[in-house]
Amino acid sequence: MSYIVTRKSKGNTYYLEVEGYRTKEGKVRQRVLRYYGRVDPRKNQEAKPIHKHQVTATYRFGDVALLYHCASFIGLIEKIDKYMPKRQGLSHGMLIFLLAAHRLTGDKPSASNLQQWCTSTFLPHLLHFRVDDININTIGYTMDCVYNSERNIDHTFRIAQDAYNAAHKRLGVEEDTYFYDLTSTYFEGRCCPIARFGYSRDGLSDKLQINIGMVVDKTLGLPMMTKVFEGNINDATTVYEMVYYAKFILQKEKAMLIMDRGMDSEDNIRILDTTEYDYIVGLSTKHSIVKELKLMPVDDWIPLQAGSQKVLLKKLVKNLFGRRRIVLLYYTEALAESFKEARERKIAYVEEQLKAGSLTLKKAQQLVKGVSKYFDVATEGKQVVWKKKQVDHQPC
Repeated sequence: MSYIVTRKSKGNTYYLEVEGYRTKEGKVRQRVLRYYGRVDPRKNQEAKPIHKHQVTATYRFGDVALLYHCASFIGLIEKIDKYMPKRQGLSHGMLIFLLAAHRLTGDKPSASNLQQWCTSTFLPHLLHFRVDDININTIGYTMDCVYNSERNIDHTFRIAQDAYNAAHKRLGVEEDTYFYDLTSTYFEGRCCPIARFGYSRDGLSDKLQINIGMVVDKTLGLPMMTKVFEGNINDATTVYEMVYYAKFILQKEKAMLIMDRGMDSEDNIRILDTTEYDYIVGLSTKHSIVKELKLMPVDDWIPLQAGSQKVLLKKLVKNLFGRRRIVLLYYTEALAESFKEARERKIAYVEEQLKAGSLTLKKAQQLVKGVSKYFDVATEGKQVVWKKKQVDHQPC
């Protein structure tokens, strides 16, 4: 027979339904049948017992569910599956989504631990797939299907186009201004077929690397396209493919392309001319016209306010790359001062290293790279000698 008892803890009264029983030794004990908390079931007929749940498993949910929501928002998985061959079990689109989610949220993500990572998340229960279907072979097959080397078919362009257009359609944004730039990432191994030694933005010239080009829009910063290049490719030689893609694959009739001064070769400018796109390209200081323009006084420049900074702007029309073009010059005191401070730190560091001695001529020349006009480095016999030069600073 059960009955209600009370227990007190920290000044509060708690109600429990218990029953009595005898142990093997004949002692009377109470066994808790139901726990009602601070509600007395004898006075409140609607009182319900409180059940204590036992945690049997925990799963990662919040971040992976948000990523799946974003992928569903633009129909990413379906768009990938549209171009890929059908197969039983886990679809190519779902596997690529899992790879992307793992890359964004996982600890040291790789193909070898994708299955383990999926097991730790709620995704198998949310999306109803078997984790056992994920292994090195299925991942490798999916990657081969993205780029069919035998038929030379790269589906990434069409997938990227559909995903980009879907995102802009859902967000209700029209865009025709794009930024293009190139970055690099290095490898510790030697198995990547397009990895090469090249200009390293990480300062690791002894590592094999690849280059990654990306075009993003101005308003939302969404990637319109990406492409992977060999590690030793020059920035300027990648522009043709990007422009060709925008003009003929995406069929963009109107666009404004913005690129930095690494892309300002004469060939690239002429390619941009043929597209009839508007464009803004930074001019490298290697052009003689830039050196001439930097000597111009800033008295008649147009002052503009960019946030808290004052910007001086001057518009010129010059003969450049075979035709008359608009050249815009700008100057800010804050930027000029930051360049000056960085230059002085570099000069001070180089001078300190040169004074320490024990450098070969080659190492000394590498050391002064970027500030070489401030130092003369030569050899006398087997010894490296140097002296610091006085240079008149021009406005940046």
